[in-house]
Amino acid sequence: MIVLEYLLDRSEFVALAALMRADTIIGIDPAQLLPATPAERQAMFVDGEKSLIARGLARLSPPNAIQLDPALLRMARALTQPRSAIIAIRAVPGRGQQLYVFYARDAAWVEQTFPDPRAHRLAEIGGSAELLERLLALYDFPEAGGDGTAFQLDTAGFVTLVSAVRAGEVPDAASVGATDPEALDSLVGAYAYGPVNGSIALLPIREGHALEPMEIALARGQAESWLIADDRGHLGKARAFRADRATLAEALGAMLQALNQAD
Repeated sequence: MIVLEYLLDRSEFVALAALMRADTIIGIDPAQLLPATPAERQAMFVDGEKSLIARGLARLSPPNAIQLDPALLRMARALTQPRSAIIAIRAVPGRGQQLYVFYARDAAWVEQTFPDPRAHRLAEIGGSAELLERLLALYDFPEAGGDGTAFQLDTAGFVTLVSAVRAGEVPDAASVGATDPEALDSLVGAYAYGPVNGSIALLPIREGHALEPMEIALARGQAESWLIADDRGHLGKARAFRADRATLAEALGAMLQALNQAD
């Protein structure tokens, strides 16, 4: 559920980050965000600051300070000083990859997306329950079909599988270390022909630095959908589960609980 949202252009976003004295923002490469020279960066900051003021999202406060709109300030604090973050990648055939980054602060989540290369959409989406619903909506797994089928494959083999499918190739079970060739065919088909696939990484944040993430990969197939995660206790191995919405909700719920406990 979107509670409140803002659409900022690149200069406004740069000004916002500068006003928050943020050196880095999770999910954003500074080299892609900022111009090459100090003069260009300063000009972008000035333009962005003026635009925020013109839109009523900031105001001058004597003697020469800038005061942000309270709701935008709340979102900016989540972006620049998060307690946790989530990076979700959603690949849609014909539309490429879409990046969603979520930031948690004070038990609330803020979503950042990128409608075009120079735009930043910021949205408050609520607490953990609303976040879970948002993630489920992004990948739109079917209501049924998670029958408990699972098989093991090499972690490196899974990376090989995704690369091969994107190149129009069909990997065999031996090349990826898969223990169930028939189930592997279904997984390959989900990546090759399904409407959406991607990954979700949950990152605890400590002193401004992201710690080891918890990650899953997902493939929404035409007939069957799959969730792939580390096979705990088996180094270098992953496990693929035939999944539906309830399976995915259970997995994400457990990950969010672990993330909250790490906070």
